[in-house]
Amino acid sequence: MSAFSGRPSFSKGEIDLERRRIALIDQLLAENGAMMIDDLFGFVQKTNDTLFDKWSLLKSFIQSRTNIFQTDQALSTEIRNRSMLYRKAMLYTVAQLADTPTQPELG
Repeated sequence: MSAFSGRPSFSKGEIDLERRRIALIDQLLAENGAMMIDDLFGFVQKTNDTLFDKWSLLKSFIQSRTNIFQTDQALSTEIRNRSMLYRKAMLYTVAQLADTPTQPELG
C-alpha cells in the first residue's frame, strides 16, 4: 500500500509555469555559478520579472525544491544546481515510494 493517498493534479498552465521557473533558475546558476538568494533574485528580475515578482516567492520556490537546488533551508548559503544524476535518483526514489513504475536512468 502506498504512503500517498493520491496523486496531485496540475493544470497545463501550472506545469508550464513550473518548468519555466525551474529552467530560468537552472540557466542563471549554470551561467553565473552559485549565488546568494539576493543576487539570484536580481538576475531573475533582469531576465524575466514576470516569473517571480517577489523575493519571498523565489525563496519559497527554491526551499520547496531541494531535489533540484542545493542550499540550506534558511537560504543562508549559496544556491547551486544539483547534478542530473542526483535529480534522477530523487525522481526514481519518489516514484518507488509512490508505487509508480519508472525505468531507472541513473547512468
